[in-house]
This record gives sequence, C-alpha cells and structure tokens, in this order.
Amino acid sequence: MRHHHVLLGLVFLMILIPVPNATAQIGSRLIANQTRSNEHLWGYSTGLYYANLTAGSWTIVVSSSSFWGMSFAITVLDADTAIVLAESDRPDQSRASLEFTLEESSLVNIRVEETAGEGGYYSVGVYNGIHALFAVYGIWLIILPVLVVGVIVVIAYMVRSRSHRSAGQDVRVEAPAFAIPESYRQRPETSDIRTVRLPAKCPSCGASLSQEDIDWTGPLEAKCNYCGSVVRARLEKI
Repeated sequence: MRHHHVLLGLVFLMILIPVPNATAQIGSRLIANQTRSNEHLWGYSTGLYYANLTAGSWTIVVSSSSFWGMSFAITVLDADTAIVLAESDRPDQSRASLEFTLEESSLVNIRVEETAGEGGYYSVGVYNGIHALFAVYGIWLIILPVLVVGVIVVIAYMVRSRSHRSAGQDVRVEAPAFAIPESYRQRPETSDIRTVRLPAKCPSCGASLSQEDIDWTGPLEAKCNYCGSVVRARLEKI
C-alpha cells in the first residue's frame, strides 16, 4: 500500500513539473496556404489559432464582407504564447494582413481580435510565396497586368492605324521649283521631281486640301488658306 502512495506521489509531481520545450496549441489549426472560411466572432471577441510553419516569411490574411462592418487586429505569438512575434499596427476594416518572419520551423499561435463591429463571419489563413500575393491582392493580381497589357496593345494599334491612315490619305500636287529642296534641284537624276504629297486634310483645322487650298511658302512647306497654319509636304519620289 505504501508503494502505491509513493507511485501516486511521483505521478502527481510529474504533472506539476513543466515539461521542457512544451508548446501550447491554442484554438483551431491553420494549415499553410489554405483558407479557413465561415469563421465566426461575436462582437469584440477573439479567435485563436495555431499553425506549424517552416522558416521564412509568412503573411496572415483575415477578411470579411463589408456587410458585417468588422475590423480586425492580428497578433502572432511564439509556441509558448510568451513572446509576441508580430502584431498589426492598427485595426483594419473588413480586411487585415500581417507579415512576419520565422528564423526556423516552429509552431506559432495567432490571435484575431475584432476591434469594431457587432460580430460576424470571416475567413483567415496564413500564406507564403505566391500564395501570399494572391491572398493579399486577390483577383487584382491578374486584372491589373491584363489591363496594362491591354492598354499598351490598344495604344500601339491606334498609333499604327493612324500612321497607315495618314499615309493613305495624302494628295498628290504639283509644287513650284522653289518648293523643292535645293539639294534635290541640283541633282540631275532628280531634276524631274515636281510632284509632292500633302495631307488630305489640314492637321490644324481639318479642312480638305488641294492645289487651290494652299500657298507654297518654302521647301516642302505650304500654308493652309483656311487657317493659315503650316502644312508639311513630302517628296513623291527620291
């Protein structure tokens, strides 16, 4: 009987003595790069989670519909819940994220606190790498690059179409000798150059141009008789 008392005493002491390197797993488990949806908090309450993570950079993302009007604060603690590894600077409404780095693989405890609102449903997850980018920026990570590429393509198409349209909307006119650059007038092989091309419409006022609608003012330059602006011509052949 005495041995039984001694044995019970030893068991009791083992329960009281803390086990070295013991970790506290508080709340629900989060699996890396997976989202827990339909989590619920009552007004100004706290959700507790834990996750086993590898060394590296991690991002916790908490989000809810604006319908609930919830604001969140996030805190990350070590395995023993004794040391705060990271905490959000200020509460964020409807969506909050917090980045932190682990020097080695370990268990972390995560506290999600509602700081405003009357409770509601939310989603929470812990992510790294490209998963973190998608979790933080969502569909915009795809939409924005597509929009940028689309705008570039449209601008390039418009510029190209305009250049082709301009080239196809020239008119051929006979120019006086002084309207031909002197360097071409002095070259025998180009002495027959008298035909030049003008824009079909004045770049300034948009009026249609012909031989009668311009006055030549200098080499490859003419004046629009409608608005007086200078119109540049180009040689028909060189």
